[in-house]
Amino acid sequence: MTKQAIRALFAAVVLSWVSGCSLFNLSGIPTATANDTLPHTLTICVVQGSGALASPLAKATVTLGNSTLTTGSDGKAAFQVYSGVSSFSVAKVGYTPLQDSATVSGRNLTTTSTLSLERKPSTTTDTYSPGVGWTLQWADEFASPTLDATKWTSQVLEAGHFNNELQSYTASQENAFIINRSGNDGALVIQALRTGSGNSRGDFTSARLITHGKGDWLYGKIAARLQVPFGQGLWPAFWMLGSNISENAGGTVSWPQCGEIDIMEKRGGTPAKERENLGTYHFANASNAWEYHTGTISLTNPLSNDFHVYEVEWKANSMVWRLDGNQYFSLDMSNAMYSEFRKNFYVLLNVAVGGSFDNGFDGTSSFPQSLFVDWVRVYQ
Repeated sequence: MTKQAIRALFAAVVLSWVSGCSLFNLSGIPTATANDTLPHTLTICVVQGSGALASPLAKATVTLGNSTLTTGSDGKAAFQVYSGVSSFSVAKVGYTPLQDSATVSGRNLTTTSTLSLERKPSTTTDTYSPGVGWTLQWADEFASPTLDATKWTSQVLEAGHFNNELQSYTASQENAFIINRSGNDGALVIQALRTGSGNSRGDFTSARLITHGKGDWLYGKIAARLQVPFGQGLWPAFWMLGSNISENAGGTVSWPQCGEIDIMEKRGGTPAKERENLGTYHFANASNAWEYHTGTISLTNPLSNDFHVYEVEWKANSMVWRLDGNQYFSLDMSNAMYSEFRKNFYVLLNVAVGGSFDNGFDGTSSFPQSLFVDWVRVYQ
């Protein structure tokens, strides 16, 4: 799918044959008469995507007049209406609400209207400030039309390479691209796609972007403004690894001896998980065994509803994690055991599907799924 086709997904309404939603041809229908009181069945079919990548959206709320229904696993909600114009609205948490109407005429007809409900980045104003004493050292505001290859590398990895995940990581522009929201206000989109027919390893693609070899840092305030995807089995992450890790060229140290700093991780699928961010550090302890500790913060609404600023403030003897400026986790690094965190680290952004972090993938989430990245910044 081209970038132009991806943008086309943001169209409000599409009438097409998709996901088993057969559409009635509204042309050539006899005009309803004044005494036509026979009811019609108007089915609203809600999908995400189009063509071969389209999939039904379950649990979307459809409101028509005084009636409100929830779409089933097939993405459909059926209403009894009479001849004329029927206006309706569709909403689902984590998606952009839509309004549209369908014209029903004739006698005792069945009509289906299909809508493509898409996630769009929020238009909320960015008010972030790093605070006094911090100087910007590196940033990507994603204002260029394409991903800046001087700052990021797209890793290409087979499905299952990490954590029993289902997606393969590609360098395709279908999985990582820049959108222009207004003027030069761009955003990076990391998009997970269903490319197979099942829910198994290799049925999905996504992107994993790294700054290794192009940008790494020792200490600083590392922050990103992100709007995360929504749904069970989706695992977006903004994190850091020690630059000496052996999985990259020139690295000599294995994980977890290289250290890992997770600034944003989200598990989905339940209301509580959709509201919760996890900040974590991984290291090799005094016994050279893997050890990790996690702090969490929960918001009132799902994290996917809007952009939020995720950051870690990393100093020689401490780390502090914040979400929208609110501290929720910290580490006292005065113990020599934390030597991993006194070396250079690089930044990673990715969206995984399934894997051991969230008990796999149960098939209930729709695709495409997108992580929107407004900016990434490093202050020192």
